[in-house]
Amino acid sequence: MNLRNPFFRSHILFICGLLGFVLSGFVLFREFKIEYLIGFIASMSLLVGDYLIPNDQEIKNPLFSGLRKNHKYQLDTIAKKISIHNPEKISKSNLIKLIRTKRESHQHSWNKFKWYSLVFSIIALVVSINLFPALNKIPPSYSIAFYEFQNGRLKIVNLDSLKFEPTVEDIVMNTVKLPLRIALTNNEDEALKVVKVIISYPPELEIMSMANPKIDPKATSIIYEHDIETLEPADSYTPLKIIDTLVFPFKFNFIKALAFTKDTFPIGSLVIIDEALYRNKSFDLGIDIFCQDRPVIHGKIHLYIKPNVSAFMDFPESNRSEIIESDKQLFKNKIPNVVVIESWEKISKSNLTKIKYLKETSGNTVYQFIYVNDILKRVSVDKDNDHIIDYMLLNTDDDSEPNYRLNGDNKTLMLDFQATDLL
Repeated sequence: MNLRNPFFRSHILFICGLLGFVLSGFVLFREFKIEYLIGFIASMSLLVGDYLIPNDQEIKNPLFSGLRKNHKYQLDTIAKKISIHNPEKISKSNLIKLIRTKRESHQHSWNKFKWYSLVFSIIALVVSINLFPALNKIPPSYSIAFYEFQNGRLKIVNLDSLKFEPTVEDIVMNTVKLPLRIALTNNEDEALKVVKVIISYPPELEIMSMANPKIDPKATSIIYEHDIETLEPADSYTPLKIIDTLVFPFKFNFIKALAFTKDTFPIGSLVIIDEALYRNKSFDLGIDIFCQDRPVIHGKIHLYIKPNVSAFMDFPESNRSEIIESDKQLFKNKIPNVVVIESWEKISKSNLTKIKYLKETSGNTVYQFIYVNDILKRVSVDKDNDHIIDYMLLNTDDDSEPNYRLNGDNKTLMLDFQATDLL
């Protein structure tokens, strides 16, 4: 192949330019780099250079230039090179026409091949870019879940299974604290690096979080950013290091009752009906997941607070303990600097017994006395005025001293009974 021949140079320019166009275009559209751009521009230059070479075959190829000046034996040699059989038997003028016709046919076929090749290459480039996109254009594959502490272990739960258990503080303050325990798992074969989870909350919520706060310029949401760093591929879930806690107003309705056992011992009960029973309580949370060199994933979580009806007895679930001397003094209502908060007497309709209720305070301690037919049957003590019974003294006989003491379980409410609560 004679590289000085423009005809052959045209072939080389086109083939090299076409290959460079496809390869450099593929890597350039997957990932922009300056060296890929230079290669793509160079490939386009080769393709353009091929079309800039003159098309006139007499000028383009010296092999066919000045055919009339050549001797007959020279034309015979040229004809044999382009596959014309028995040129010796053809006259010079006819041979010149035949050579030119052959050349024009070859040039037409070559031009047709170039256009077909160029169109096919463009289609192949577009298809390959869509079939094999760059990694930074493929959203990461992950799964998100919620978890709870159950029996001392972390357990994945469905979003529909999320429940809240109101604390005494929640009930007293008419609020709910709902911890949002989120965990992620990487479904890919490679690690996801520099993973960040950004959660957006409605502005009416109060959020307790130690995560990185973000500022919404539109002031339409409360935003916190959680860093996970590297998320390795695994079947297990990785919890967020910091748990956001949602705090929102929540109305609790109470049904209190002061009833009696068969032996007329007073027992308090409480039914709590929360607001979700008659009013929809739901929130939409935005969640965006970022990781290095990958597209951002935008999502939304719909939280629905399920209705809940809870029933409580005002007896601590705890073991008995021995009565001490101070308990006996307390049972005699010998409390210094006492202040009466509430007092009432009423006849029970259920068993026609006389009930006396007395609530007193001394310092920060609250005492509750319940008498049945003028005999003190129980004393409830809240030592720090947190509405939780710290201990209870019970008199199951009809004497004037307590029989045993029940220590608090840190969750039993001290109920404020009214005369209307008596059954």
